[in-house]
Amino acid sequence: MTSVLELFNDGFKLGVSVQTREHNKEIVDGKKEWNQLEEKTGELKDKNLVGPNGSNIKYNDQLNQIYERMDQIISKFEMDKNEFNPKSNHFFCQLKNLVKAKSNFNVQLNRVMQLGFNAGQLSVYINKNTLLEDRRDEIKKFVEKYKMFDLETYINKDTQKIINEQYFKSELKGGSDKYYEKYLKYANSKGISLEQVFYKKYLLYKSKYLKLKQINK
Repeated sequence: MTSVLELFNDGFKLGVSVQTREHNKEIVDGKKEWNQLEEKTGELKDKNLVGPNGSNIKYNDQLNQIYERMDQIISKFEMDKNEFNPKSNHFFCQLKNLVKAKSNFNVQLNRVMQLGFNAGQLSVYINKNTLLEDRRDEIKKFVEKYKMFDLETYINKDTQKIINEQYFKSELKGGSDKYYEKYLKYANSKGISLEQVFYKKYLLYKSKYLKLKQINK
């Protein structure tokens, strides 16, 4: 793994591949293929990412307004009541559910990849014009207007940079799994949460910085 964008794109590409084959009437075990891809997140699966200040890293606030409009479409066509009939309902609803209902706006790497996976499958329905006719234009316009296939809609560039530096590029970690496991073991040994570990780390760096600043006066 090299970046959070790479994870999103990997999910998107797999989604396109799976749904293209399904459209071609091929037998596809999409769940199995997804599970194999999700393994890339290792021990970080279902774990809230924590920033350098010790707080959970969040999805963009602007999503609240986007999801209000999305709820109107979901309600209009009763997509949440018939989430798998047709399956395209599910892929559309997941672009909200993965962020709001399943993550409470806390960024988790496997959910980011899953966003890409569902976006990729929905893109096939749009490109092949196979969405149900009564909602085809409305969904297409919504997706294009709010750039629902773009990671930046969910996580802005500044936050992506923080994630990449914290979980992908730090020389301390030697790989995100190793980095995570190191702090997880410490948290478990002390009986504290990961959030507390990262906050302690933040306070330590802050203390060192203030001391250096005082020396250089």
